[in-house]
Amino acid sequence: MQLHGTATTWPGQPRKGSESRQPGSSPSGRPRLARSLMLVMLGGTIGTGLRIGFVMWFPNDPGRFPLTTFAENILGAFLLGFLAVLLIERLRPGRTLHPLLCTGMLGSFTTFSNLSLEWAQLHESGNHVLGLIYPIASIIVGLIAALLGVALARVPFPTRYRKDST
Repeated sequence: MQLHGTATTWPGQPRKGSESRQPGSSPSGRPRLARSLMLVMLGGTIGTGLRIGFVMWFPNDPGRFPLTTFAENILGAFLLGFLAVLLIERLRPGRTLHPLLCTGMLGSFTTFSNLSLEWAQLHESGNHVLGLIYPIASIIVGLIAALLGVALARVPFPTRYRKDST
């Protein structure tokens, strides 16, 4: 699977060797970069609000499997796989939605740092088995969720039944 522009360039920056520019942009692409940064920050605000909402509604119990963070990360991996394919390969809506939704909103909604902290807390509480299972399950189930999101986004759109007029 190759998602063009997701890993090699920052959204809004021209690719190497690309000579085309939008009207009014400088050769360095700084106006587009600034716009992309603003979109990422806006999306990050939304994702952070969603994340704290999950934590408030479904708090994790210390020393137990952190189901809330696990669910957020798995849902985020699925949505990122789905949206990345939908926005990059299928809809191609321009340069606005990818930094807003994928990088900003889902980047702040999912959290590797919290996974790491909760892993350490499981070990400190003496729950070494869950401390081993939690990060491994997060990675494996997250990868599967992302692949499912990608596969779902690639399902052909339904077409209306058309009766031939012959």
